[in-house]
Amino acid sequence: MSNNIVNEVFQEIKKRNMDVGPDSIPHSDEFFKYASGILGIENELIKKIIKILINAHQIFSLKIVQEDTTHDIPEIEGYVVANLFLLRKLKNFFENELVILYEDEYKQRFMVRRVIKEIFPRLNMLNNTQIGEVANKAIMLDEYEGLMEKEYEQYNENWQKSQLKIEIAKAKLPAEIERKGNRSEKGIDKADIDKNIGEKQGKSKTVVSGRAVDSNKYNEFIEKSNNYPIDKILKIYGIDFFLRINLRNYKFTLITELIEKGKIKERPDLIRLKNMLKKIKLNLDKDKKLAKYYNDIYELERVLNHCYYFRR
Repeated sequence: MSNNIVNEVFQEIKKRNMDVGPDSIPHSDEFFKYASGILGIENELIKKIIKILINAHQIFSLKIVQEDTTHDIPEIEGYVVANLFLLRKLKNFFENELVILYEDEYKQRFMVRRVIKEIFPRLNMLNNTQIGEVANKAIMLDEYEGLMEKEYEQYNENWQKSQLKIEIAKAKLPAEIERKGNRSEKGIDKADIDKNIGEKQGKSKTVVSGRAVDSNKYNEFIEKSNNYPIDKILKIYGIDFFLRINLRNYKFTLITELIEKGKIKERPDLIRLKNMLKKIKLNLDKDKKLAKYYNDIYELERVLNHCYYFRR
């Protein structure tokens, strides 16, 4: 079981990385909540598994936001699998994003090396800002690319597998890990049921599968959503978790209203939502219930595109 759960966490990170875009590097603040929900294990165990994967050179940790106790800002890490091909794709994406953000912010268009040279001395001042986060990703990915090229023998598959066994043994993970609500009575892993947004869920009453509905985190989210203002919900759970849950519950109109009110307006968040809607639209002809929301989906897409192109 220990090897299995470590691999599941690794696969979740890899899956996110492979969907290259603004949301392709999971952040620790939202990833722990997300992984806890779909895997049914505690945050502390996920943190321990992350440490195992880092020590085994299976993933890299990127410092996205520096801790700032004065302004009550916690540290945020990002996670990327140690695969040179994928790492380069992510680096190219975030370097391009950095160039675009810099031009939007400072009205000057430079090549990425010049942008990094201009920003680097001011990274502390840009802490916990959109451009600061993207800059940290671009810079760290470039550094890790160089490290993998220089010390490639420590990042090949055989070395990683061997070291992973050592790290798991050192960590002394329990032979059986208690999960919360992610197994059916027949022992089928419900985390495998809903692999695509909008996929039919058999006998379930909602599009949200056991990946989220059966978890304490999902129930907590629903309860707080009914009692807390949207701004606080977004701060607690993050935009990614918020969008995934509401899209899986067909709440397209709610998200449309939030965009119109300016609650969802940041460029990376809009791109993230655009990518999610693409996947949903692919299932319109497969999911009869989803098809009933055809007009809501396209109205959301219209408002989203208007915000993306005219509010920048």
